[in-house]
Amino acid sequence: MILKIIHFHIILNTKSISIFPGFCKEHDKNLFEELDSFSGTFDSTFINKQALRTTKKAIVEHYKTISIVEELKKDLENIPSIESTDYYIDFVEKIKTQKERFDRLKIIYQKIFDGLETNGHQIVYKIFNIRPMQYFFSIVMDLSQNNDSLAPIFIYKLEHENKSKLIIGYFDNHDSTTLINELLDSDFLIHKLIYEEKKKLVISTQFLNNLTEIAKDILLKNEELHEFGIAEYLILKEEFGLAEFNKSLERNRTKKITTCKSQTTLHFMS
Repeated sequence: MILKIIHFHIILNTKSISIFPGFCKEHDKNLFEELDSFSGTFDSTFINKQALRTTKKAIVEHYKTISIVEELKKDLENIPSIESTDYYIDFVEKIKTQKERFDRLKIIYQKIFDGLETNGHQIVYKIFNIRPMQYFFSIVMDLSQNNDSLAPIFIYKLEHENKSKLIIGYFDNHDSTTLINELLDSDFLIHKLIYEEKKKLVISTQFLNNLTEIAKDILLKNEELHEFGIAEYLILKEEFGLAEFNKSLERNRTKKITTCKSQTTLHFMS
């Protein structure tokens, strides 16, 4: 049973968190039985199947959005001289962008599916340990510049028993790796994504009850009207138990800086 309260999905049954209308029951079971009977191993097959399901969900959501805006476009066209207005031109351009993203998501889905079929997994990933907090998060962002250079980014916050992981998956290519390195250079960006994509949060009643009122106020803000700043960052870091993730990123940055210094010294000595 899932209850929706404004931006929050309050979950009473954790087995339902990844189910969505996109596959028939038999197809869903054949593809994702491993996810729904999860044993606790966050391996490549699990993460690639999770990415496949998340991508399919995004495709379904984009299809619904495009259907709605196409109907709205038809209504707008009944208004005299509307087609020459900046509003209409901008609206049509947004529909075009949405359709391009929709088409690209279908290509991304097929590549992940083919990779699972041939055991040539498309998604590589980084896993970070974080404190168990009884909330879940699952998004895919298409940051591709074009169809020739696909750069989807997958972010999951998953829990199983006492294990809690933040998983960041991406295609094993130059553009995706560059984007991930930029993303992980600032933990601020990860928190910002959680704020901007908070409609994808699934939280337990226990987690909701433990949230402070100021954190609830932040999550209930319209992300298009209220920018994410340092105050919001500090509050969400604490409320969502992401301090350990921040420490992991800091260790990675320190290691990278140390490696760079070592490489510079070796180059100088040669």
